[in-house]
Amino acid sequence: MDDVEKFVDALDVPRKKIAIRLRTFIAKDFLMLAEIYSWKMPVYIYNGKKIIYIQKGKDGINLGFNSGSRLIESRNIFHGEGKIMRHIKITSQAEIDQEYFTNLIQQAIDLAQGTTA
Repeated sequence: MDDVEKFVDALDVPRKKIAIRLRTFIAKDFLMLAEIYSWKMPVYIYNGKKIIYIQKGKDGINLGFNSGSRLIESRNIFHGEGKIMRHIKITSQAEIDQEYFTNLIQQAIDLAQGTTA
């Protein structure tokens, strides 16, 4: 069992289900992202740049964006007051909007490539 699997395995059942669904979605739809264990959580990188992360939050799982403040996010679901990083708080699987999250993740990848966002 690698460190990411240990991270997921240590979560309580509701958080574990959310984390597994996010990991599955990311692995399926974003083949160009590599999953690593960094900052004591799963982090997804593209060409050596950290793009997104899955973090245990107070009441659920946070899907974090390393360049979140630079993304176009129309639903106002980003949290965080730092200079660049933002995250989405997810407390149930029903809150995982793959289409919307796909758009945000693609924006983050494009930004890392220096193309758009």
